[in-house]
Amino acid sequence: MRIIDRSAFLALPAGTVFAKYEPHFFAPLTIKQANEGGDFYVQDLIPEFVGNESEDDWTATLDAVEQGERSPPLDYELIGLDGLLDRDQLFAVFEPHDVEALIARLQQALLDSTAGPVGR
Repeated sequence: MRIIDRSAFLALPAGTVFAKYEPHFFAPLTIKQANEGGDFYVQDLIPEFVGNESEDDWTATLDAVEQGERSPPLDYELIGLDGLLDRDQLFAVFEPHDVEALIARLQQALLDSTAGPVGR
């Protein structure tokens, strides 16, 4: 991982995995998409629910999940404009080997969670 400034970040390609960074603090992991002028599009790794069109839909879905209902499928394809335009923002950019390590860890978590009743 490396920490870079906004101008260096904007020069990076779509698909870059990153977290906004302030000294000693990381925001959630996100995937950079296309640049738009001095801004850029992002894809959050915390997904939306498929079929939710409004904040009311989001709230109703989460209320149902809290009551024990299964959630609708998750949408990992939603992209939005960052829109903050903070010239001083720093970014923790994950190198390819960092992303590979994350994928491996997620794959192991999937195996662990489906291995049997331990931890359930």
